[in-house]
Amino acid sequence: MQAQDAFSAGLQKVRSRFLEQLPEQAAMIRDIWAQVQSAPDKPSPILPDIGRIAHRIAGTAATLGFPELGRLAATLEDAVTEAHDRPGGIAALTAPVTAMLQEMARAAEIENQTETETGVQTKTGQA
Repeated sequence: MQAQDAFSAGLQKVRSRFLEQLPEQAAMIRDIWAQVQSAPDKPSPILPDIGRIAHRIAGTAATLGFPELGRLAATLEDAVTEAHDRPGGIAALTAPVTAMLQEMARAAEIENQTETETGVQTKTGQA
């Protein structure tokens, strides 16, 4: 039982750190997306950065209890790969980028509500 408690505590730390990083990652996606949209008809050398962020999130989110975020991140990663070399492909990214950002905000909000209800506050609960 002690090993399981230690595992659960370690997993909770990883989950908290993951959630702490979501706002920064969302801001990076928003910034990159704004730059990409400023010249939608030109290939963007920074577009793959959105795919890399989505890849990291997709690989972790479901394990930490955020299956929808993981699914949307994987969808965004695939969409970025498909759109990168295709003329006009940027327009097809609007929906997956928007869905991903909304789910990132929702995941952070759910965590903040849980912290409020339990009285346990991590760095993610700081407003």
